[in-house]
Amino acid sequence: ESERALALAPESEKEKFQGKLDRLREMIADAHDTLAWALFFNGEYEEAVAESERALGLAPEGTKEQFQGQLDRLRGMIDEARAEEDG
Repeated sequence: ESERALALAPESEKEKFQGKLDRLREMIADAHDTLAWALFFNGEYEEAVAESERALGLAPEGTKEQFQGQLDRLRGMIDEARAEEDG
């Protein structure tokens, strides 16, 4: 829907609209990332990974590396937590 709106926007407005769209996507991705960490700290590891992956998928192109880093960190911490549970 937002891509269609961007395509229909006048040329003079496209850059401004794209910037607002990217900021909105980043805010939504941040919300999913926050939820992922809350799930992790409550022991809901699979759900936490799913939310972190969702955050990465929603993130604007310029922030994907940041969200990939969060997903990698989360997976590492899950591995550590599981090792402690087994150990």
